[in-house]
Amino acid sequence: MPDGKLQKHLRGVGASNWAVGFSSDGQTLAWGKSIQLEWQVNDYGPLEYRLTLPTSDRPFGSPKKISPDENFRRAQTQWNDWNLRSPPDQNAVLEIRHQESIKAQIERYPHDGYEHRTYTFTPDGQHIISGGGNGYLSIYKRNGEKLGDYTGHTGDIWAVAVSPDGGLLASASDDQTVRLWNLQTRDNLLTLFHGSDGEWVAWTPSGYYIASPDGDQMIGWQINHGADKAADYVKVAQMRHTLYRPNIVANVVRQRIDIQTKVSEITKLPDFKILSPEYGSTITQQQIELKLSLSAVKTIEIYVNDRLVIPRGENALAPNHYKKTLIVRLEPGKNHLRIVAKNSIGETEKNWEVYFEGEAPENQGDLYLVAIGVSDYQDDRLDLNYAAADAHAVHDIFVAQQGKKYKKVNSVLLAAPTSSKIKEALDLFDKAGEDDTVILFLAGHGVNEDGEYYFLPYDAHKRQNRWQKSSVIKWQTLQDKLEKTRGRRILLVDTCHSGNAFNSRLVKDAADANIVVISATDRDSKADERHELKHGIFTYALLEGLNGKADLISQDKLITIKELDAYLSDKIKKLSNGHQEPVLHAPGGFKDFVFARL
Repeated sequence: MPDGKLQKHLRGVGASNWAVGFSSDGQTLAWGKSIQLEWQVNDYGPLEYRLTLPTSDRPFGSPKKISPDENFRRAQTQWNDWNLRSPPDQNAVLEIRHQESIKAQIERYPHDGYEHRTYTFTPDGQHIISGGGNGYLSIYKRNGEKLGDYTGHTGDIWAVAVSPDGGLLASASDDQTVRLWNLQTRDNLLTLFHGSDGEWVAWTPSGYYIASPDGDQMIGWQINHGADKAADYVKVAQMRHTLYRPNIVANVVRQRIDIQTKVSEITKLPDFKILSPEYGSTITQQQIELKLSLSAVKTIEIYVNDRLVIPRGENALAPNHYKKTLIVRLEPGKNHLRIVAKNSIGETEKNWEVYFEGEAPENQGDLYLVAIGVSDYQDDRLDLNYAAADAHAVHDIFVAQQGKKYKKVNSVLLAAPTSSKIKEALDLFDKAGEDDTVILFLAGHGVNEDGEYYFLPYDAHKRQNRWQKSSVIKWQTLQDKLEKTRGRRILLVDTCHSGNAFNSRLVKDAADANIVVISATDRDSKADERHELKHGIFTYALLEGLNGKADLISQDKLITIKELDAYLSDKIKKLSNGHQEPVLHAPGGFKDFVFARL
């Protein structure tokens, strides 16, 4: 209506980056997105966030706020008796000074960045890095001779820093990214985008990436088909199977050399159209015929309101099969359908909404629960105090939900299990139907080795200082079982009882499969046990919440996932004095649901 009133405010989640730095050991990258009122060159704003970089025995971390006691190395304008400065109101000129004598000058012009917005010595004092306008980032000898440019940024460079060993250069830009470079070769190694919503993604020039659960929705490729045809846009998430490779990205940063890949295959992604029903249509029959037109599709998955109703294994398609009709049962009211088509190259996802107006018999659904807790290990050095007790308590509280939230509870409880017993227990999930709920609870030790995450059963053991793969449970084994299971899937994880025990891929993989994930802690903190609680902090708070303390919002004797998340976040922070922070990720388009009844 032309009344001059603001209807919508469109705002992105990106922001300019004004600061960048490295920790004293070079293993943590830091940056800031705020500009201060009284700024000056090389000090436009504070460092606010940090990301732990990978080492040979530790994967990437995830962005976290910086604590006040952390120190970082930023731009260094002084090296022994040498210093860098620009004359007042002459930022186009950078003076290289020895004591009080000007030994050389570097001047920028409109064609190469206008001004020296930020600059630093390298740790050995032999080279100078300068960032200017329009993405110009350059390296010079100490005598002012230019050696070359670091090409990639598209906005003004506001901050630079060099790692203490002189191997990595970090730059922060107006283009909303932070980049890592090989200082010597000038090759871009990694580009990081960190959104105000907490989602993030970091990618190599070849397209390999790491990301938060929804971070890979923010970047992609535009595919042009000529001046007279509309371009296509392919999200990098569609190539997840090929390009989501945390191990490769970690190796790029550690070895400081990009690893090439072919992205030309993005034109071979699966494609499909939804022929019927129409988007937003109202339907009076509970079952609908979902008609699809397909191209290069191998398998299809279908979710209704976050429940997996048709697993991909049931719909393997022949290469020449171009049409498919599937029967889908709706819930009363609004139904959010998520259709995922896959092939060997990647996947294509479409979201559809329809409304069911009509009566439907209430189906309580069953609960399928596997609770695993390992306190006692063959290797006594691994023993925990309360992991087994945690599994017992979680098992019992959900068994008590039979006849309340769930029609029937089917459960397996494992304390001190072997790897074979765990794999056998997971077969329980094969019996779940589309109306059912599936919960996997894990308490014990988790470890990272070669970038992979493993859960340690009772009989886990090492040989020549490496975990024997036959004695541990690879995360992918758990992931694959949940991914193929019908119904609503929930993963409760309390496996971070030692340093280097969390792998962010755990949450990412589960989230991509539409699994609700609640983890006891994040990458940079440890899950604690407390003798006075007789449980781990996470499980203690979980039990309290399910016993009624999480009934916060409507106080209707129903515990929803969102209520439980709010309670866990607050309670765990209090119990741990802020040292432990739980992680919950729900699928995109998540619809809150009742988890337990009082």
